Amino acid sequence: MSKTLHVAFVIGNEDRPELAIASLWRSARSAVPEGIELSGTAVFAVSNDVPVESQDGLTIRALQIPAGGRSAGAVAALGAQAGPLGVAGRLLEYNVSSHRLVRALRRDKVLMPALCAADIVVSADPHADWAVWALRKKTAAPLVHGPYAMANALSEMARA
Repeated sequence: MSKTLHVAFVIGNEDRPELAIASLWRSARSAVPEGIELSGTAVFAVSNDVPVESQDGLTIRALQIPAGGRSAGAVAALGAQAGPLGVAGRLLEYNVSSHRLVRALRRDKVLMPALCAADIVVSADPHADWAVWALRKKTAAPLVHGPYAMANALSEMARA
């Protein structure tokens, strides 16, 4: 009987989430030896309807992020400025978008249990870090950032 591992990816703010998903999935498959079956769930944040296609063993889901309110425009304008004020604005913009991703993920009653049931949860970008870190008390799975940490964790799990 072969061992089965399930990996979950969270992509927060990517222009081309399908490329990030394909790259992470390719890295995950190459990190796991032949005798182990690998399945996965990929979640990416979108503000509009995007067609979703699942790949062999990988379920891809779009997470609808609500549009920002009036303050989002002010934060974006602040982030566009030069100097220290612009740096503070970009940090605030990052913080706001990360929290919107966490709130949307918590509201999704299908994705949250799927992420918590994974053997490893991978954050693909800094915007997704906060959402993955929010799972720390809900799952015993390792929470990692990026393909190298994921490959290391998967190879360790495959050896165990």
